[in-house]
Amino acid sequence: VEMDAIARRWIESSEKYKRSFEPFRPDELIHTTRDGTLVRSKGEALIYNYLSELGVPFVYELPIRIRLGSKGSLLLPDFTVLSEIDYESVIYIEHQGMMDDPKYRNGFTEKVYRYWSNNYIPERDVFFTFDLPNGGTDNSSVRSIIRRYIRPEASCHQI
Repeated sequence: VEMDAIARRWIESSEKYKRSFEPFRPDELIHTTRDGTLVRSKGEALIYNYLSELGVPFVYELPIRIRLGSKGSLLLPDFTVLSEIDYESVIYIEHQGMMDDPKYRNGFTEKVYRYWSNNYIPERDVFFTFDLPNGGTDNSSVRSIIRRYIRPEASCHQI
């Protein structure tokens, strides 16, 4: 079976699963990617376009069911990416854009805790990318994640 076919089926089934949920805060989806998909931030749009350009199999905001205390909850990772190493493993990429905002920073800390407490370990299962302090973006961290965990032979050029 061709690996591209496996990736396409994974994307199709993941998108179908995603559609079984109500969209989360659709009014906050204000940035348009090259293929017309709406995302929440400029940083997410850059990462989305970069992954698309490389043909990396991913789904934007694919819900994960987790436990939060004694209750069930959902996480919405920015990007759920199928590893081309084995076409079974997935990793999550979360982009953090407003770390200078104390409320946003506290939300980030809570997000890390929610992942960790559900055995999604940072730098193993979930990777966090950040805007630069001046508000700019740098995709070198995304390139590194792709080379190490998704497509080791990737020639990940700068956008």
